[in-house]
Amino acid sequence: VKGLNSFWPRFFNPSCSRLPTSARLPLVERRLLNEMSGVTVKDECVETYNQIKMKKDLRYCIFKISDDKKSIVNDCQGPSEETFQDFVKKLPEDQPRYALCDITYETDDGRQQNKLCFF
Repeated sequence: VKGLNSFWPRFFNPSCSRLPTSARLPLVERRLLNEMSGVTVKDECVETYNQIKMKKDLRYCIFKISDDKKSIVNDCQGPSEETFQDFVKKLPEDQPRYALCDITYETDDGRQQNKLCFF
């Protein structure tokens, strides 16, 4: 997205230590927190995350809380040919969602870059 480079640093700084406390916990403790909240993440969501991160064959994935309100499941996915605008159109206006999107932007010196963003 052209012009995102001036927008981006305010929302993402890889050296930022202002992560939520739960994000800084070891994996075992994070799983324990998930179990205490009653909502778990399905394995298919983790597989989709790894697919976007490693294979780069998806532009985005939208997750939702299951109908029984006990787990987070995949809602929909978009191939890497789709754009950020296509991703935004897929988000429902009246229902909450989690989403992972691979955003392409141009740096000040004209290079194309990608950032994986969680919404």
